[in-house]
Amino acid sequence: MNIDSLTPEQKEIVTSTSKYIRVIAGPGTGKTETLTQRILYLLFNHGAIPSSIVAFTFTEKAAQSLKSRIYSRTQEIAPNSPLLQNLCNLFIGTIHSFCLKILKNYFNYGNYSTLDENQEFAFVSSFYSDLKLSELAKKKYPNSNFKPFEIIGNFIRSANVIYDNLIDLNTLKLTDPDFYEVFTIYEHLLDSHKLLTFSRMVYLATLKIQENPSSISGIEYLLVDEYQDINPSQEKLIELIGKTASVFIVGDPRQTIYQWRGSDESCFFRFPQKFPSAESYSLTINHRSTGSIIQIANRFSNTSQYLNTYPPISTTKESSIQSVFKLTFNDPEEEASWIVNTIKNYVQNYNGNYRDCAVLYRSVYLSATPLINILREHHIPYIVAGKVSLFQRPEIEALAYIFTWLAPNGFFLLKNNKYLKNEKLIESALKIWETYITPLSPLTDKYLTKIKNDVNKNLFRDLAHLLYEILNVLNYKQLDPTSPDHHIIIANIGRFASLLSDFEFPQRLGGKPINFPQMLENLCYFLNFYASSAYEESQLESLSTLDAVNILTIHQAKGLEWPIVFIPSLQENLFPSSRIGENPNWLVNQSLFNSSRYLTTYKSESQLFYVALTRAKDFLFISYCHYDSSGRIQKRSSLLDNIITYLNPIETFLPSNFTFISHTPPQNDIPVIAITDLIDYLKCPYFFLLRKIFNYPSGFSYMLGYGDSLHYCLHLSTRLINESGYEPEKAVTEAIEKEFYLPFASNIQKMKIAEGAKKALLNFVSHPESKIDKIINTEFPLELLLFLDNNSKTILSGIADVILSDETGTEIRDYKTSSKVTPAHLAALQLQVYAYILQAQGNQISKASIIYLEEPEPNNFKQVNIEPNELNNAINLIKKTSEKILNKDYLAQPENGHCPNCDYKIICKFAKSY
Repeated sequence: MNIDSLTPEQKEIVTSTSKYIRVIAGPGTGKTETLTQRILYLLFNHGAIPSSIVAFTFTEKAAQSLKSRIYSRTQEIAPNSPLLQNLCNLFIGTIHSFCLKILKNYFNYGNYSTLDENQEFAFVSSFYSDLKLSELAKKKYPNSNFKPFEIIGNFIRSANVIYDNLIDLNTLKLTDPDFYEVFTIYEHLLDSHKLLTFSRMVYLATLKIQENPSSISGIEYLLVDEYQDINPSQEKLIELIGKTASVFIVGDPRQTIYQWRGSDESCFFRFPQKFPSAESYSLTINHRSTGSIIQIANRFSNTSQYLNTYPPISTTKESSIQSVFKLTFNDPEEEASWIVNTIKNYVQNYNGNYRDCAVLYRSVYLSATPLINILREHHIPYIVAGKVSLFQRPEIEALAYIFTWLAPNGFFLLKNNKYLKNEKLIESALKIWETYITPLSPLTDKYLTKIKNDVNKNLFRDLAHLLYEILNVLNYKQLDPTSPDHHIIIANIGRFASLLSDFEFPQRLGGKPINFPQMLENLCYFLNFYASSAYEESQLESLSTLDAVNILTIHQAKGLEWPIVFIPSLQENLFPSSRIGENPNWLVNQSLFNSSRYLTTYKSESQLFYVALTRAKDFLFISYCHYDSSGRIQKRSSLLDNIITYLNPIETFLPSNFTFISHTPPQNDIPVIAITDLIDYLKCPYFFLLRKIFNYPSGFSYMLGYGDSLHYCLHLSTRLINESGYEPEKAVTEAIEKEFYLPFASNIQKMKIAEGAKKALLNFVSHPESKIDKIINTEFPLELLLFLDNNSKTILSGIADVILSDETGTEIRDYKTSSKVTPAHLAALQLQVYAYILQAQGNQISKASIIYLEEPEPNNFKQVNIEPNELNNAINLIKKTSEKILNKDYLAQPENGHCPNCDYKIICKFAKSY
């Protein structure tokens, strides 16, 4: 392994022999490359096996980037090494995904699902009365009159405090019996519906590992990125792993920006106390920004009482060119106009791209509207990330108006605190849609009125199908997914469809009967008082490659970089925020935890500004206004006080010496493609686009989850037979009775379907070909670095259901519920790819088979041909399909015959009539 390309400080860190290592890594100093080289050093120089290494990243995107580098470098160093094909056993992912894996693999949480933050809010909202949250709020704040959605937010924050700080439940019961009572109801509801929140999965995994440390005994090396943003429960998890494993952490306390949700930067400082033999190192050479950008960042850091304890960073891009500028404007509209004209000038006169430019706000919700409006007027493509941004898109604004119009007594609260009601809602919606999206038929009003009547009659299956009916009336089929503007519109509608699914999910739990008008009335409140300020635009990988201006919050810019960065709206009470020192309305006793840690402070605002200053590669524009949009006098941000005299004014749209410094080409990550996604693509590329890329939901059914539950019960039965010596009939009966679960079925439906599932599994285990006692591996992870014909690469990933071994050889097997979901030829292809990967990893696979658990004999058992020529044909098809996905070739193929089974045929312009 060659480390000559590393800086001296990187080499010292990568080759350190210390068991415990802490690295303070300044912005742009190559921490991802250092992590990559450290892992490679462990693999090639220490002989570590991939399964002994665990790496925690802050986001899944960061995980993919790190995994991509590991694969690329391993292929360069040892292209023929078996190590390359075994990297799938190296865990790289978020702490949450690791904890979920541990809970599923070792602690019987295999049939639990995960709630994200928005789904968690919808869940608590749905069970508001069961949780007695109004009563709890009255007890805690008898003189306050909180709205229900405020109480829900306060409860979720308070519940997460218990999880994130590992607060003992007996202590909670003694200290705060009122909150304890509600919290135990909440936990019961989560368990009865088999659900985990992000904070809860870390909490449970940490407690379970303490009870059974053998679950992490295979870990010898742990690496943790962004350590400054962890919380006490995550710290405890890392400490437990570190009892036997080496721990390598990287972070920068100057960039701690998530205090408000529980991040505790003191964990970074406590690391040497937790691991007394720890060695500390620093990364100080910035590879991203110009010299003048780094000078400003250092000056801000050095003159801040909160950031001046760390060594300044230097840069490899010293230059005499000035690249940091300040501007002042009368109001936000003038400021936004200047930014837009500067971007236009750059694109038109300097051969630039819109995607080279980012505009970073402290709050998109409070500050970005003038810019968005002017970009829209100039027909400049833009992508927005940040709270409320989804609802600033005209397509979503129109759909929100239509859905609130459908609700009894529907309304929509505008930004100026005025209400749209009744027919004003539908009039505004159709005007917006026709102005910005597609032309409408003269009969649109009539068709939508019919839909409203059908809603009142409970004639729709679910909100997704209601949405698709509405989109069909709105001429959605006229949208062209190959157009960049339409691409963004289709993606954002997918985000709105996911929003509807998030809301409906808890309404459907337990097979509760649905009153559609009542559900839409509840949705009206959800849209107005939560979703409109919580849901962000679609942040899909497909959008990141579009040539569009990036508008986002500084929090979302963490870890990212652009050639040109604008930081506008630097006024006091905007940035720093007016919420400094504002205490959340906790519903749990604050003596149980350090509540001051969650406050927005001047220190946390300084850390956030430091992050903003260090995102630009070439040019940084800092600006503020004398007045707000209403004419009120504004004061310049105090964050600028110590650097304002070092910022150069600029009069023209771009400096006369405007030029780019030569940059190293950006690291192109190797994309990971799931084999199941390839199968979906082969059903129809346009179906794949809507389902997998844009996340259009398929809707709800009481049978939803049947296949997963059947698989889990089969997996559990196998364990009971092979590990506990159960007879097959007893194993299946126990697995079905204890673990079979359908989230949206009523008890009566569940009992009936469980009997059928039990019968199907008993038939299977009694079949001579079941070989259930010959299973040597279940849920076996597979990955393969695949070289495509166009000189690109991808990582194929999948999970084989089981691997069996008997006197006739080793067999790979997949279980399907029936051939209706996945056609037989595609199911066979999937298994052939699995067999190819296993053979590439050095396994001798002699047979492959598919068991259809719901099919009658003799159709329930299919042998799959895995002769070399068949596997070569399969992998060649997968290569071509992967290339089409990477080239974003989503042209519909109705001739494949998927249309009758497609959930989106009503909105598909390519669908065949049957």
